[in-house]
Amino acid sequence: MKAPEFWKSGSSSMLPSVLAPLSLLYQLGANLYRSNTIPGLKTSAPVICIGNITAGGTGKTPVAIDLGKRIKKIGAKPHFLTRGYGGKTIGPLRVEKCHKAAEMGDEPLLLSRLADTWCSRNRAEAAKMAVKRGAEVLIMDDGLQHTSLHKDFSFLVVDGGFGLGNGRLLPAGPLRETLQAALPRINAVICLGEDVTNILREIPAHIPTLTAVIEAGTAADGLVPQVEPHKVTKVSYLAFTGIGRPEKFYETLIKAGANLADTVSFPDHHPYTTNEILNLKQKAKQLNARLITTEKDIVRLDSKERDDIVSLAMRLRWDDETALDDVLFKIVKGVDDADSAAGP
Repeated sequence: MKAPEFWKSGSSSMLPSVLAPLSLLYQLGANLYRSNTIPGLKTSAPVICIGNITAGGTGKTPVAIDLGKRIKKIGAKPHFLTRGYGGKTIGPLRVEKCHKAAEMGDEPLLLSRLADTWCSRNRAEAAKMAVKRGAEVLIMDDGLQHTSLHKDFSFLVVDGGFGLGNGRLLPAGPLRETLQAALPRINAVICLGEDVTNILREIPAHIPTLTAVIEAGTAADGLVPQVEPHKVTKVSYLAFTGIGRPEKFYETLIKAGANLADTVSFPDHHPYTTNEILNLKQKAKQLNARLITTEKDIVRLDSKERDDIVSLAMRLRWDDETALDDVLFKIVKGVDDADSAAGP
């Protein structure tokens, strides 16, 4: 799915007003779902949720990967839980190297490069299996609206450049739920990129906020063809991607110094066809450019289709790493604010 233009803040389209009755039905259905749910499963391992309240990409998966790395540095063993959007697997199933994006979705393949990853539409069942396999911390990539699993700490991830869009619920706008409805379940907010929409002003003072920017990085595993950030200026590129906000990828490339001959955007989680890849390679040849995409896109391609295509890894640069690490340490070690204030 590609986010429609009328979802953006400031759009003059009449479609949000036309679709408002459907948004009301969506809200009624969501309210009914939450009112009929029983308390989620409480596991022996703490559960960290990386969620959002908007449809489309806010940067949840890069955040999940970053937090997974930090938790491993603390000395704990994280496992990822994900629905596997775009895949066919119902699960619960642990992601293996032999799995393809068509089976699991693209995000599980990325997460599994760092730690054990479980793909399931029922997060509680996946959590049980992960704990049996030795998980010491469970990281949910998405799932803020999912109720089958108790969450010990929930991060709300927002895109500073997009904010809450036009502020309307689906389908008139991008919201899965309103900010006011989500706030009681939020422990901290992560804003990625400059807060041009002033979304952080709407967060109550008692909820901590963390800020970071997405920039070009490197991945250590070398499982897919990559270009090093310092080499991105060497040639011209035809950039293509199928993510929630493709302009974020193009902006990252430009900030890294890349010369973009052209860009081609596809819907989020787009399953590329052989003809589409051939057409992209032909266009790159005509432009005397090299094809470049995201890690999330390239894992959707077969190994042969990856020829002559490189990916650019992403990393997060936090404005206050110490504050984030302190939050994670308390979660992993089971220390609450009262305990830490009391001292040893």
